Amino acid sequence: MKIKISAILIVKNEEKMIANALKTVGWCDEIIVIDNNSIDQTKNIAQKFTNKIFSSSEVSFSKLRQLASQKASGDYLFYLDADERVTRKLKEEIIGILENKKKINLKIRRKNMFYGRYFYFGNWQNDWVLRFFAKQNLLSWSGDIHETPNVTGETTMLVQELIHFTHRNTKENTLKSASWTLMEAQLLASQSAKVTRLMILRKGIMEFWRRFFYYRGYKDGMEGFIESLVQGMNKFLIYIQIWELQQKMSLEEKYLKEDQKIFAQWEDN
Repeated sequence: MKIKISAILIVKNEEKMIANALKTVGWCDEIIVIDNNSIDQTKNIAQKFTNKIFSSSEVSFSKLRQLASQKASGDYLFYLDADERVTRKLKEEIIGILENKKKINLKIRRKNMFYGRYFYFGNWQNDWVLRFFAKQNLLSWSGDIHETPNVTGETTMLVQELIHFTHRNTKENTLKSASWTLMEAQLLASQSAKVTRLMILRKGIMEFWRRFFYYRGYKDGMEGFIESLVQGMNKFLIYIQIWELQQKMSLEEKYLKEDQKIFAQWEDN
């Protein structure tokens, strides 16, 4: 009996990237796309590759991935992001393993391209992701942002890599950071001690130091320096937003209060 593989993509406003991602999983038996409120041409482009497109406004990535698994009919689930690409060699390695082992989980190392350059340092060379597994092995997904599959059964680490085209320019990277750093801050706010100036500085500087010096990100050239800075700035943003969330009166309420004071002056006249 032939093993059936379901490729799964969770997408939002990925009109620039989704077509080529879907082309690299055309060898799978079905493609499931969960569209998360896209306002561009993402859904229209996806329809050229599959009719199994589902919409969801869910904000938790774990719940989105869980929804996708419920829609999939394959024996195996292969989760892919729109900015990731499957090479022919990776496909061949996966098929070869499935011919000899059943009910297996596969962990794949991502080969990351930041700002137009592949990274081999900065700890990006150790970016292993568990994205391919037997459907019956999947117990659940955990984590609203950096979601992780909870699985049973044997897990094998592959030789071939999954290509990841990320942080393609500063504008897109900044917009992405603005979204996920807020989500990260919301998750950490209840666990964090009161945020101080020193804490904000320490978190950002240490993240830069860790990426650039400890993990030798400087060996990835100017791009490695920039990406280390970006990671440090993301930490700054997370803890600045935690500070915001810890205020007794929200920033929105503070502005509204002052606005009402000014408006009251005009009412008196």
